[in-house]
Amino acid sequence: MSTQILVTPPGGQPQEIKVFERCLTKLSSTDKAGSFTLQLPALNNSLIDAFPVGSDVQITQAGNVFRGWVVKPPKTLSGVLRTLELDGTTYTARTQKIVVTESYTNVAISDIVIDLFTKYAPWATCNNVQACSTVITIGFAEAYLWDAMTQHCQISSYDWFIDENLDVNFFDRATRINPIVLSQVNGNYKKGTATFTPDASKLVNRLWVKGGNATSDPFAQSITASGTTPIPLFYTPVAAAGTDVTVTIGGVAKTVGIQNKDKAGTMDFLLNTNQKVLVPDLCTTGSGTITYSYTYPIKLLLEDLASQAKYGVFEDVYKVTTGDNTLARAGFTVPCPIFRPRHNG
Repeated sequence: MSTQILVTPPGGQPQEIKVFERCLTKLSSTDKAGSFTLQLPALNNSLIDAFPVGSDVQITQAGNVFRGWVVKPPKTLSGVLRTLELDGTTYTARTQKIVVTESYTNVAISDIVIDLFTKYAPWATCNNVQACSTVITIGFAEAYLWDAMTQHCQISSYDWFIDENLDVNFFDRATRINPIVLSQVNGNYKKGTATFTPDASKLVNRLWVKGGNATSDPFAQSITASGTTPIPLFYTPVAAAGTDVTVTIGGVAKTVGIQNKDKAGTMDFLLNTNQKVLVPDLCTTGSGTITYSYTYPIKLLLEDLASQAKYGVFEDVYKVTTGDNTLARAGFTVPCPIFRPRHNG
C-alpha cells in the first residue's frame, strides 16, 4: 500500500517526499480539526527552512486523500539519525483563525454559509453547500468562522467540513453515508485487529430543550374598572413587534400610558408592568378587555417512542439561546438513535 506525500511551500512548487520515518494523520467526523505529523530523515540543515508555516501538505494512500497545512515547521534537527518533524492541521481547522463580523436578517442558512466563506475565506469554494431552507436572523461580532459554522449546524442539523479540494461541504447528515465499509474482504483490517463494541454514549431518545424566551401571540384579558382600584393582570405585559398594549371599554378604545412616566390625569389607564397591574385614571368604570403579549421560557420535550421501546429511556437536556419556539423545535429534532460499532483496529 503506497503512500504519496506532496509538500508545497507558499508560492513554491510541489515537492514529493519519497522517504519518511513516520506519517500520522488524525481525522474523524466528530473531530473536524484533524491533524498530521511527518517525521523526515535529514542529512543536513537544508530542510529546516524548506517548508515554512502555511505550506500545503497532501497525503494520498490507497485512494484516500488527506490535505492540510503546516502549523509548526521544524526549527532544529534532533536524534542520532538526524530527523525533523512537520506538524499541521486540516484546512477545516484553519477557520479557527478567521474572525468574522456580519449580521443577517431573514436569510437562509446555506446562503449565509456561502456569503461568509466568499468574504472571509475566498481560498475555499462552495460547490458542495447544500440548500438549507431554514431562514434565520443572526449576527456575529468578531466571532471565529469555526464557531459561526458550529452555530449553523446546531440550528439546521447539518454538518460541514472542507475537503481535499478546498471545497466547503455543508450538508444534511442524513444524506451522507461513509463509503468505506469495514470488511476483511475489502482489506480494511486484518482478522483479530478490530473490536466492535456497542456505543451508547450519544444515544438520546428523550430530550428537553430549554433556554431562551419566546413572545406570545396577543392575549385578550377581560377587565372591569371600578374606581381607581388597580386591575391585576395575568402576565407581565409586553408589546410585541408591530403591536401595542390596547384597552377597550364598552367597545371603545381607550388611551394607555405608563405609570410614573405619563402624568396622571392625561390617560384613561396607566400601565405598571413591574407590579403587573392596570390602573384606571380618567376611565374609572366599565367592562372590556386589555390586549397584550407576554414572554415565556422555551421548554420543549422531544421524544422518540420507538427508540425508547427498543433501548429504554436515554434522557438529556439541551440549552439553547434562540427566542423562536419553532426554530428551537426544528433545530433539535431527535433522530432514531443507533448503537454504532467502534473500530479500534
